[in-house]
Amino acid sequence: MDRLKFLSVNSFGSVMGISGLSLAGRLSHKLFGTPSLISELIGSMGIIIFVLLSVFFAIKLVKFPSVVYSEFSNPIGGNFYGAIAVGILLLSSVILPYSQILGQAIWIIGTSLTILLSYLMVSRLFKVKQDPLHAVPAMLIPAVAILNVPVTGVTMPFAWIHELNLFCLAIGGVSSLIFLSMIITRLINHEPMAAGMNPSLLILIAPFEVGFLAYVALTNSIDMFASILFYF
Repeated sequence: MDRLKFLSVNSFGSVMGISGLSLAGRLSHKLFGTPSLISELIGSMGIIIFVLLSVFFAIKLVKFPSVVYSEFSNPIGGNFYGAIAVGILLLSSVILPYSQILGQAIWIIGTSLTILLSYLMVSRLFKVKQDPLHAVPAMLIPAVAILNVPVTGVTMPFAWIHELNLFCLAIGGVSSLIFLSMIITRLINHEPMAAGMNPSLLILIAPFEVGFLAYVALTNSIDMFASILFYF
């Protein structure tokens, strides 16, 4: 149990990848006739991993609350808590074909958590003076998380869903551009990031790819603006 102290919240990023792969497999089944069993097995794997990680992380929170608080308060590592919210949102889409009620309930939980985390992560930037070196690609995760709300919520049947999706697209899109400017400025004007953080540079494409998905989901068309997001 003491080893759970070292369980990183970054581990929830695996749920994001596995769930996304499952959803991509479903599209592949519709478009190309690939076996649907593969995507469903991958989706089941994502659910199992999320449940296990949640249990372990809950134990960590009970046994080592100071460690969890320190991680959450970290100006760099704390951004990865957005991965939990994104994982929940994507899992709601994985579960939705099996149970509409359960999928919708999980999506509401994920959306509420996403908005709350995004608010906390952004608001703390205004409370203390920020170190420019803390502007790293991980800063984009909470903003990208809120862009996943319209991506996963476009099929939800609620009367208020369109306005909520527009709200999240606006907040996620504008905040992503602000954070992206801060990150690029830091990369140009300050010393390079630690070598171990170089893979996180791939996060820089996330606002555009997820923004593309959100925009297309709301407009139901791929127009010139959507194409610009995609190609960038």
